[in-house]
Amino acid sequence: MTKNVLWVLMLGAGVSRAADNLTPLDVKTGLWEITTIGERSGTLPIPADALAKMTAEQKARLEASMKSVPASQTSTRQSCITKQDLTRAFDYSDGDKACKQTIMTSTSTKQEVRLECDTPGNKTVRTVKVEAVDSSHLKGLVLSTIGNNGRNMEMKVNISGRFLNSSCGDVKPSSKQE
Repeated sequence: MTKNVLWVLMLGAGVSRAADNLTPLDVKTGLWEITTIGERSGTLPIPADALAKMTAEQKARLEASMKSVPASQTSTRQSCITKQDLTRAFDYSDGDKACKQTIMTSTSTKQEVRLECDTPGNKTVRTVKVEAVDSSHLKGLVLSTIGNNGRNMEMKVNISGRFLNSSCGDVKPSSKQE
């Protein structure tokens, strides 16, 4: 989840088919430190047919596994951001025809995108907001709701980024990371 969030944040959350609507964030290129604080609540949205096929033991293991994952996690990592990353539009729906992405705001200092994916029994709604506080600092928020037949999980990720250096050293550009 964090990798996708960072990717969206740094690429400005544009849409490949709507690149004309994207205004790149006015931030420095180079090495950035990105900190994410993620929280989740609710139930893992497993399809009803998959749940029906699980044994009681499998369900218990899955539930125990979910309880062992902290509801809140903090992560800090370095990321190399290039001019191409900031100007290249990004299709967060990964080409999924069941997904609709809308650019709500796109300026050199603020961007907001909403993604809605609706497939049989499964719905995802995600809002990504990012702000260039100045050319060396970013902040963002990602809100997600994933639901499947009454089982919903909510996620909230706060993001902060600070520019470190114009040289990325050994850190690969974001566009090259998986």
